[in-house]
Amino acid sequence: MVIQKGEKHREKGENFSAELEFGQALAVDEENIRANFGLGLTYLDRGESNKADDIFQRLVHLDATFDQEHKHLFNEFGMNLRKNRMLDQALDYYQRAEQLAERDDNLMFNIARAFFDKKQYDKTTEYLQKALSLNPENTDARRFLDFLTEKGLTKTSAPATDPPAQTPPEPDTAQ
Repeated sequence: MVIQKGEKHREKGENFSAELEFGQALAVDEENIRANFGLGLTYLDRGESNKADDIFQRLVHLDATFDQEHKHLFNEFGMNLRKNRMLDQALDYYQRAEQLAERDDNLMFNIARAFFDKKQYDKTTEYLQKALSLNPENTDARRFLDFLTEKGLTKTSAPATDPPAQTPPEPDTAQ
């Protein structure tokens, strides 16, 4: 219940109230995965990337048992970290999500975005190809791969059904 309150406060932009709620949950169970994630996102929302990084480093190395239900949390945090230019941390989270759910084309697309931001175009291409092998209908991945080919950043292209994008597309959903 406390974690849900924290998440609602965070959604409303009430970051200090969210921090208090997540803090209460962590006082009871300091390894609570959702409370740690929520607190880390709250710090990111407030622009406190050092505090967020401390939380994320602790979480990604936590010995708690992660299962399929946590996959979306790792993906969501990876997306938030990437948007905050914390690319190495984002990749840590995405790769943890990949361990939990290897058959997720949206996750592969998100990993490709992080590698693109790091200018690691071979890895970008590798993950776009993984996304397309999982879902050949993933038009964002296809357009992104076409974009890389058009710019001379990769030699591989996807079957073109849409015109190439001018910039790599953002994923539509956090999955």
